Amino acid sequence: MIITIDGPAGAGKSTLAKKLAKELNFIFINSGALYRALAYYLIENNLNLESLISNLPNIKIEIKGNFEKIYLNGKDITESLYTPEVSKKASLVAQNENIRNFVNDIIRKFSKDKNVIIEGRDTGSVIFPNADIKFYLDASVEVRAQRRYKDLKNKGIEIDFETLKKEIEKRDFEDKNRKIAPLIIPKDAIYIDTSFLSFEEVYKKVKEIIKNKMS
Repeated sequence: MIITIDGPAGAGKSTLAKKLAKELNFIFINSGALYRALAYYLIENNLNLESLISNLPNIKIEIKGNFEKIYLNGKDITESLYTPEVSKKASLVAQNENIRNFVNDIIRKFSKDKNVIIEGRDTGSVIFPNADIKFYLDASVEVRAQRRYKDLKNKGIEIDFETLKKEIEKRDFEDKNRKIAPLIIPKDAIYIDTSFLSFEEVYKKVKEIIKNKMS
């Protein structure tokens, strides 16, 4: 079974998908982490986008555990994937068709013959358009910025709140207006606005929908 969860940055996709995957004994996939890994590679090697594309045959991304660890050419880069610098470059990287095809190929091969919960921005519209269940999580920019700010603070990353909010607004615009696989509400997706819902309320609602479908 394939379950997709799409939505903008900070809507709560990752936390929800991880918990659901653990309880339902599904494989968890964070598609955005793969774009972040490529953004990290670009930054570390001081490359432009064209050079990154040329280097794709030399890049090996490995997923360990339930997406708990991401290895890039043998190096554990998990803790480096969520810095503001990597976030900015990930948005640029994700706009390229060659790179999206590279990432989608990794995801589809990894998911073959597995029960999977995948979260991202085009998981139900492009990667798995025939998924068994599709969700689209949303929330106001203010709420999403507050959530991301708290997460970064907990990771020891200092950033100005207003700067973070503007970055999220910019990312939203880029994701929704890119020519390749823009962020949309997938056909047949169940839309959930999480702005005024606790995590437990969202989790209970989504879990109930999945359980009903599985039965």
